Amino acid sequence: MDFRKITALYYSPTHTSARVCYGVAGGFNSQGSTIADREITHVSLGGGCEFGSEDLVVVAVPVYRGRVAPVAVERLAQYKGSNTAAIAVVVYGNRDYEDALLELCDLLRGQGFVTVAAAAFVGEHSYSRTEMPTAQGRPDVDDMDLARYFGEQCRGKLDLLGGMADIPELVVRGNIPYKSVDTMAQSAPVLDDSLCVQCELCIESCPVEAISYGGDSILCSPEICTQCCRCVKDCPEGALSFVTPFTAILYTKFALRREPEFFI
Repeated sequence: MDFRKITALYYSPTHTSARVCYGVAGGFNSQGSTIADREITHVSLGGGCEFGSEDLVVVAVPVYRGRVAPVAVERLAQYKGSNTAAIAVVVYGNRDYEDALLELCDLLRGQGFVTVAAAAFVGEHSYSRTEMPTAQGRPDVDDMDLARYFGEQCRGKLDLLGGMADIPELVVRGNIPYKSVDTMAQSAPVLDDSLCVQCELCIESCPVEAISYGGDSILCSPEICTQCCRCVKDCPEGALSFVTPFTAILYTKFALRREPEFFI
């Protein structure tokens, strides 16, 4: 099967979903064509569009507590397919992706996409810290090799089919009803004023615009913050930190390396 365009569509606060998305798209794109970029991480990005039957879209999102990140759900709603082939990818922090992959496949189907393959990859957990790491440095070299391999396998599957009508229904791991998730407690990263140089990178990059400049200091709003920790990871001065007991829990209980899972 030939495709007019390959698009990487991703929500990626801490950059892990983006890396995996491009790895898969690169593996699929054996002809070396340009891969179109559709990042939906920041509220100012995206805008929505409709893909056609000659498009292939790799969709990658992070997992939050066993489900697709809520902001990703909201922003993906702006993108529609018209019998459009899609590869669904979720990235989780080495604990478990639970119902997130099934949820993403269902979301895409409801918006006019045909999911031809799906995968769950591991990325460094948002709550990971140097002293208590969880999946630190992932996706690593081995993960990225597997991302490209997965993309190649997806390409091989579609090359054997005559058209979109020949794509069989995909079965992935997950449960219906999806896992119930309680309302997240309001919390936000804390700023160390002695380290902050007021470069305002955190303000510019926050996916939900939860950070602002309040006179003489940077302010993080717990009411808006999604606890993605992009600001913590990106701050060049290490001036922001997010303190939660889950960092220690993850470090203690989920240190054993988990590997990507493919559904083709």
